[in-house]
Amino acid sequence: MKKIGEIELGNGMRIFYNRIESYIVYGQLSINSGSLMEEEGKRGCAHLLEHCLFRGSEKYPTRKHIERAFANLGVKPNANTGFRQTNFPVKNIQRNFLPALEAVADIAFSPLLSRIGLEEEKNIVLHELGQYEDHLEFINERLFNKVFFRGTKAEKMIIGNRGDIIRVKHCDVLKFHEENYTPANADFYVGGDIDKACLEGICSILGRFSDGEKIDSVSIKLQELNENEIVKESIKGLQRTYGKIIFRTPISSNEEEVFMPMLSYVLNGSGRSSLFEKIRQRKGMAYEIYTKSISDKDFGYLYVSFSVEPKKADEVIQTCIEHFKVFNPAQREVEMARTALELQYAKELDERGSAFSDFLALEKNGIDRNEYRRRALETTQKDLIEFAQKYLSGTHQIALLVPK
Repeated sequence: MKKIGEIELGNGMRIFYNRIESYIVYGQLSINSGSLMEEEGKRGCAHLLEHCLFRGSEKYPTRKHIERAFANLGVKPNANTGFRQTNFPVKNIQRNFLPALEAVADIAFSPLLSRIGLEEEKNIVLHELGQYEDHLEFINERLFNKVFFRGTKAEKMIIGNRGDIIRVKHCDVLKFHEENYTPANADFYVGGDIDKACLEGICSILGRFSDGEKIDSVSIKLQELNENEIVKESIKGLQRTYGKIIFRTPISSNEEEVFMPMLSYVLNGSGRSSLFEKIRQRKGMAYEIYTKSISDKDFGYLYVSFSVEPKKADEVIQTCIEHFKVFNPAQREVEMARTALELQYAKELDERGSAFSDFLALEKNGIDRNEYRRRALETTQKDLIEFAQKYLSGTHQIALLVPK
């Protein structure tokens, strides 16, 4: 048995495995469909379906049956819906791994999806949405999506909105499941303490479901940004202004993306090139200020997030923009960032499950995390200056939550 391999089952599902030294077996069933596959006017259907799956399946006909089956294995049922995938983690000691996979597979591919269950889950999701809407972080993220992803299916939050959730019908959920939740449109990743018998058991469990068709992946194509823009949303009860200055940065496959980790450490550090140091510590303009960056196969961004007294918002924005235009970190700052990044990577590698996470990154996204870490740690002062000049000194978007 090879250490790393791929198996394609007769129903079209691919199994990627990696034998790594571990006390447990890590697995992930990935349905290659998410919120981007939803019909317009029915946003939130993918997430709603995820909820409904756990209400009963052919082998476990009620929620209590499902909960009891997982509890007997020492775990809780779980899943998460994204733009392009819905993932079901399977993690257990070897003797319990196959029963856990059996339960997850039955829930994903053979759910009962009753009308009553749908209506009850609608109420639960609406309650969940209501809780989110009470939190400033969610409102802030919703405005970010509206600005950055404008005109794409990613503009709406994955959970959906109240009107669309209410409009989703039983037939919509059945159709989404029938078209997307098929073995041909799914992959399974497994790593850890696996042997030939375990792998054969995985193939047997996942091979019993009928095939279906593979769905073409949906891309997120951002609208052209030819000039700076600012979008404001007024919120009752706010005492401060909450903002994001958003810059478009390289996609994950772009070689320059590897400079992002080091750049983030410099911008969030304690040297003279740190925004926190400049805006909060030296000028006292904002209590909270930090940067965050994401790289996807279709888009990349870095934003500066801040909270400030309303009358100081414009000054903070202008200071940040000017900061990037003259960005020139000292070599000492770069070395401090390199040391912090090296420690972060060491912690990642020291964690149980890190090898499986690296395996997922390689098989799902084509990213060799060890090579990425090596290249990121080789980032130079010159790399950072040129990156900032290219990506952080031009057009940008600003999203502001302001007091009403």
